Amino acid sequence: MQLLVFFILLFCSSLVSAQECGEPSAKHWRTGVKLDTVQVTLHWTTVYEGIDTVCAITYNTSRGKPQVLEVYGQPEVNTKQDLLGFVTCADDGCEKQIQIADIARGVVLKANLSITAHQSYLKAKWKDNNRELLIDVKSFSNGKALSPSRFLCAVSDSVQCARAF
Repeated sequence: MQLLVFFILLFCSSLVSAQECGEPSAKHWRTGVKLDTVQVTLHWTTVYEGIDTVCAITYNTSRGKPQVLEVYGQPEVNTKQDLLGFVTCADDGCEKQIQIADIARGVVLKANLSITAHQSYLKAKWKDNNRELLIDVKSFSNGKALSPSRFLCAVSDSVQCARAF
C-alpha cells in the first residue's frame, strides 16, 4: 500500500511541475531556486509588452507533498527566510499590489501600496535577509517625475506596508 501511495505522489508531483501558466501561446520555462529549507521551481511566462513573469511556484513540502502557489510578478528571493516577494511590472508601470510567497507556511500574502500616481515603477529588495521588503517607487504624473518614495513591508501572518521616509 505504501508503494502505491509513493507512486501516486510521484505521478502527481510530475503533473504539478509540468503545469504551465499564463497565456497558452506565450513562451514558458522553469528555473530553480534553492532556499534554506527547500528547492522551489519558478514557472515563468512571457507577457505581451511586459516583463517576463513568474506565474506559479512549485515545491515539495517537508512531508514530500507537492505544493503549488499561484503568484504573478517578478520575484525577489529571500533565501534565509524562505520568502519570495513579487511586484508586477510592465513597460507602462507596475501594479500597486505586491505578493509575498511564504514557502514555510505554504501561503501567498498580498498587500496594496498606497500609491496615488497613475504610473509608477517599483523595485523590491529584502532588507538584510530579514522579513522586511523594501519597495522603491518612482512615479510619474502627466509625464512629469514625482518625488521618489519608499515602502517598508513587514511580513508576519500578513503583510503590513508603511511609507518609509
